[in-house]
Amino acid sequence: MFLALKEMKDTKLKYLLLTGIVFLIALVVFFLAGLASGLSDGHKKAISDWNATGMVLNENANKIVNASSLTVSDVTRVTGDKTAGVGFYSGALKKNSKDDTKDNVSVFGTNADSFVTPQVIKGKLFQNDKEIIISEDLAKEKNLKLNDTVTIGNLEDKLTIVGIIKKTSYSVEPVVYTNLNTYSLLKYGEIPEDTNTIAINLVAVKNKKYEDILITQNKQQPLEKMTSDTFINNLPGYTAEKLTLNMMVYVLILITASVVGIFMYVITLQKKKLFGILKAQGVPTKTIMGSIIFQSLFVAILGTGLAFVITYGLSLVMPSAMPFTFNGPTWSIYGGIIIITTTLGGLFSLPSILKVDPLIAIGG
Repeated sequence: MFLALKEMKDTKLKYLLLTGIVFLIALVVFFLAGLASGLSDGHKKAISDWNATGMVLNENANKIVNASSLTVSDVTRVTGDKTAGVGFYSGALKKNSKDDTKDNVSVFGTNADSFVTPQVIKGKLFQNDKEIIISEDLAKEKNLKLNDTVTIGNLEDKLTIVGIIKKTSYSVEPVVYTNLNTYSLLKYGEIPEDTNTIAINLVAVKNKKYEDILITQNKQQPLEKMTSDTFINNLPGYTAEKLTLNMMVYVLILITASVVGIFMYVITLQKKKLFGILKAQGVPTKTIMGSIIFQSLFVAILGTGLAFVITYGLSLVMPSAMPFTFNGPTWSIYGGIIIITTTLGGLFSLPSILKVDPLIAIGG
């Protein structure tokens, strides 16, 4: 350790440069990890909040919720401790003022007493038609308050905000909840006389065991059950975005290890004569090799640690519109991988130390 620290002190610029490279790459890794977590949460947060055991979709929808078509009457064909029919609709929300901009929202239609309906933190749950509850991030961004009225999509009727729920999102859009009648008005422009014929997208189920969820099948409307994880993985764009960003993270980690390995190898070649002198003086080869490993480890810890702290600081001041989430456990895993792979990259130069002949190195 003394040998390693002495050398790093004498050649500060080289090791500061290497630490800076590790820092910058680790910074990008943590930033991408935060974006990956943010986008992932943005797609699935509202669904995860349900804590459902499983989902039931139309069997012909190929596990894609937007392609699934059911009716409210199909809820009775699903057996579980708790069941809830849910309809999805995406539209543009507009506050009732002439110069106001529109914001895309995801509307969930369901019963007020269903287990998927979140608790309100302000106001009350919707009880009547044309009443809605909205997520607090939407309320903050649009400066919306209780009893304000808005329009969504092509529906000209005003919808009254009666409650506000915790920040949540679906498909990276803020969420609005309303009853099935209002949902049908928004999506189809009418409320059918028989409300059991209202078209919905899925039946969410909460049960002690997933295996105990039972379905009554018929040929006209075959149903398929799946776990919540399977449902989330099939959300449009979710898996593709997650895999893309994670692959970028893994590539950057490999680049970090390669850069440190090449850097340490070049430094080792430059110090061949020095290593020959140290060996001639009786310094064990394992001591010299230990100094190289310590230097790689020190640079990796310092660069990664600084990147972790600074990225966390940036996450506190980023705009709420940016899908960025601090995920301590995930970042710690990535940080540990960077440190390990960077240290292993330093091992690339060790064979050249073993081959150093004191006489040739001093003479050459």
